[in-house]
Amino acid sequence: TIGLPGTGKTYRLSLEYIALILKYYEHPDFQLDSILALTFTRKATAEIRERIVTNLEELIQKPDSDLIPSLRRFVPGDETRLTMRESNILLSAWQEISQDMQKLQIMTIDSYTGSIFRNIVRPMKSIDSFEIDENAVDKRMPLLLDHLMKPEFRVRINKLLSRKVQRSMDDYAKFFKSMIYNRWLFYLISSRCKLHRPYQEQPRKGFKDAISRLAMAMQAGIKDPAKNSFADLLLTDMRRLLISDPQSPADFCAALDMMLQSPVDAMKLFNVFKKKVFISKRALSKEAQEGCFALYEEALMALAEDLYYRYFLPEEQEIKDIWEIILKEYDALIYRYKNMSYQDIAWFTFEALFSNQPPEFDFDDENSANEFYMFLSHRTRFMLIDEFQDTSLIQFNMLRPIMEEISAGMGSKDFGGLVVVGDEKQSIFGWRGGERDLLLNLTRIIPALNEVVPEALTRSWRSGSDMMDFINAIFSDPDLEDALKQRAMNWPYSQIESAIGNVDTTIEVRAMPYSVHYKTGYKVYESFVDEMILPEYESDRNAEIAIICRKGDQLATVQMLLEERGVQGVFQPSAPITEHRLVAPLINWLRFVCYGDWLDFLAFTRSDYLLLESAALKATIDAIANYEQAGDKGIKPDFSPYPAIAELYEVAQSMRQESPYRILRGITGICMSNVESIPERDLLNLQAFLNIAAQWEINGAGQGLKIPDFLGFLAENVNQEGFTQVSIEGKGGIQLLTIHKSKGLQFDKVFVLYNLSTKKQYEKDFYWAVDYSDDHFKDIKDYALSFHFASLLPYSPARELWENKEKQAWLEELNNLYVAFTRARKNLHILFSYHKNGSWQEFMDSKEESFSLPIVLADACLRYFDPEEGLPNGSFRRFRSYPAETQSVGKEAEAEQTQEPVLHLAEPKGIPWDSALPNPKFDLDYKKVYLDKRQALYGDLAHYYLSFICYDRPEEHQRALRESMQRYGSLLGEQKIRRVLSELVDEIRKYSYLFDPKYDKVYTEFALGHYRVDRLMLDTAAAEAVLIDYKTGGIAEIDQLERYHDALAAHTALKGYKFSMHYVQVVLSS
Repeated sequence: TIGLPGTGKTYRLSLEYIALILKYYEHPDFQLDSILALTFTRKATAEIRERIVTNLEELIQKPDSDLIPSLRRFVPGDETRLTMRESNILLSAWQEISQDMQKLQIMTIDSYTGSIFRNIVRPMKSIDSFEIDENAVDKRMPLLLDHLMKPEFRVRINKLLSRKVQRSMDDYAKFFKSMIYNRWLFYLISSRCKLHRPYQEQPRKGFKDAISRLAMAMQAGIKDPAKNSFADLLLTDMRRLLISDPQSPADFCAALDMMLQSPVDAMKLFNVFKKKVFISKRALSKEAQEGCFALYEEALMALAEDLYYRYFLPEEQEIKDIWEIILKEYDALIYRYKNMSYQDIAWFTFEALFSNQPPEFDFDDENSANEFYMFLSHRTRFMLIDEFQDTSLIQFNMLRPIMEEISAGMGSKDFGGLVVVGDEKQSIFGWRGGERDLLLNLTRIIPALNEVVPEALTRSWRSGSDMMDFINAIFSDPDLEDALKQRAMNWPYSQIESAIGNVDTTIEVRAMPYSVHYKTGYKVYESFVDEMILPEYESDRNAEIAIICRKGDQLATVQMLLEERGVQGVFQPSAPITEHRLVAPLINWLRFVCYGDWLDFLAFTRSDYLLLESAALKATIDAIANYEQAGDKGIKPDFSPYPAIAELYEVAQSMRQESPYRILRGITGICMSNVESIPERDLLNLQAFLNIAAQWEINGAGQGLKIPDFLGFLAENVNQEGFTQVSIEGKGGIQLLTIHKSKGLQFDKVFVLYNLSTKKQYEKDFYWAVDYSDDHFKDIKDYALSFHFASLLPYSPARELWENKEKQAWLEELNNLYVAFTRARKNLHILFSYHKNGSWQEFMDSKEESFSLPIVLADACLRYFDPEEGLPNGSFRRFRSYPAETQSVGKEAEAEQTQEPVLHLAEPKGIPWDSALPNPKFDLDYKKVYLDKRQALYGDLAHYYLSFICYDRPEEHQRALRESMQRYGSLLGEQKIRRVLSELVDEIRKYSYLFDPKYDKVYTEFALGHYRVDRLMLDTAAAEAVLIDYKTGGIAEIDQLERYHDALAAHTALKGYKFSMHYVQVVLSS
């Protein structure tokens, strides 16, 4: 079944499930758990389970239910009511499920894989116990890096990593992680590819000949030999590469040949070649230009071919060698520590069933797989798979045997069936192994499905006619279809009809440029928030709103702008629960109780628990300052003007010996007197966090229940699946979502921000491309792997691999926009941004020679509107309103969600404390300890120590030393740390202006969006701000400070400030 957005896939699956019960319940070999439904998320699992139970209850209570006509599509009979026999069958099934919910076999594919792992693979692999840990890769990375530094591996690692022009350990760590995440690819290359090609370095003569012909043609074509030399023919980019200006073609060819001997220099040369023609038209005669430019193109292709054989292919073999080392050690660490991610479990299961080293089961030999078949198919005879387009190749290979067996109707029982629901246009998880063409090719891959004709669900129960007219128009736009056809890209689109007819609908589209002089595109975000989001939010605060962006840092910027404008309760479902507005202050409270840090105390008082007013806040800060200056720890701070603050301080003192859970329950009980006024979503997140604390204490009973231990537990597990915030659909408010997180959801109003000028960064990623032998995805006939040389591929002999990979990437990006746009029920607001000075038409004209499906789609969106629908700000907006009595909702529509009022807290005064006085968040970069020079660790230590120093006060240094000892003591030792920090303090005090008393506000590690400034000093009287970036090594990057400047200058609290920027160089010799 092709289930298009909003067409009732969950409804359809529930009826398919009930139909199977009616057909087979009386069969002697049938059990309810013979039906297995698989989904990809826990949320979808819960929805399907709830829908099945709800529909069962309705059919039992109302034999003439409105569900019956739809049910009769699968079970013939009277379309007005159920027979007595059918009612009794459903009643018996419902009673079985009520007594044992395990009979309702609905689970995620990860859970299903886990059951195979536990029952077959775990005993086979002699793994007695294990725990699920989604941070397993990150936790093992330091150990892996240490392993790679062993003498037997170091040479080949250094050879691979030394080719980087600008080296970053973050890039290398990401590279190694990609090898683990893509281990299925390593299996395909090493076990299912018969390609053999020469990997030895083979410099080609083609480039030498081509560049010689080009140089001679350039020499012959000099416009005025008396005034222009050969060097004058070269533009600046090429001349910068050369040590000296070449005086002849021979000099030029010799210089380029020398550059080819170094991979770094060779790629610099290639980048100049591909960027633009480096020949000066001013010095070259018009008669010679055409011939020279043709020879230039030949030289570019010859250079790419030379480098492909000289560097690309040898690096590919190096990657395979290192890949094997990493995976072998990674698996050894799994056996040692027994913590596994879901991906690890999937791989171990896949390996046990399919690996040829040695094969546990050979599925080419049917007889050898009987044990596996028996385990899977003896119980499961019907399989329903939702969102099949997201299935990875590993998952599909594990599902394929049972899919083939039950769809063929053979095996241990004489009945069976397969229902697959998906939409290849919603396949957006290619980065984690999802393969969209599996769904398109499924009837050819599974022999028993050859005669099956897929059914398309083409009636949307989510959006009205006007919304669907827009969706249909833009995704079937003739220009888009032509672009797809010209490049042989398969993206079939079926028109979707609205099942609910006329509904009040607003559609708004805008294309907005941003210039090179405003690199962050900050004005785009401001317009998005101020001109699109806020007017709609203010018009209906009870509406369920989604803000959808491509990347998380874009969402962070939007969230910051909303909070600056007083919009509270903005929610990110993908964010850790520790960042929730009712949870983060509790962590501040725990820190204050444990460490006595006043910044944590102040952060708590400014949180949503208290929202301390400005006057009280100032008095509290003054009391703290007086207390600290007095230095007499025998007295207490004088909070007498504000008894509530005094009481809060006393509560903290009384909690010092309590366990974390008791502390959390105690402080929430004190500060939350009016629970009824708090939105349900916030209460659920608070309760989820308290449950985490309670479970931690239960699991750690008898081992000590100290606050530092609990804080460490939170830091270590913050990325685990159970630590994400809780979401409730239909409860109003604003949610911030990436496109991937929005999939499967729906909202009253959707706002989409999409940057059309996002660039690909080949040089920073592990690049791979494969060409499968056929559409069964079983074997591959060619592949490409690279870390440094991927940009060669479009010009190399492997160009076809690159083109196919590009097509896949563009189709997935089109899918991303399709998913984003189809989340809207009533309102859809889209802002396309593009990097160009000028109009949209000028931007389109500049892109004629480059291809981008999102740009083609954006143009279709803009052309959809009539000229009179344009607004002064450049937006196009269409609003359709209908009388209430003409708006209808069908039975299959998603259940209407009741709206609850959202709590609107008092507007915060001044700069929010969580950003103005941040707690230093400085994670130790362990990979530098193992792969970089020892000096880099000293630099990390220096930055961490300085993050505690604001005014050069003794107590600041005491805390900084204490915290540094805790973090770095096991790596450097106490004496070494003291020597380094003593030298650091002496160095930093040479810059006397850092502690000038005129700067009355000083922030360290100042967080602003995705930036973090080392030190920000404010002279509020003179409205002056100073940005400081510490340098303990490396090269100062002026652009970095300029980016900080642009972001801070746009901060509403710093409007009108005069900014200056400084690098502070700290030299540590210890």
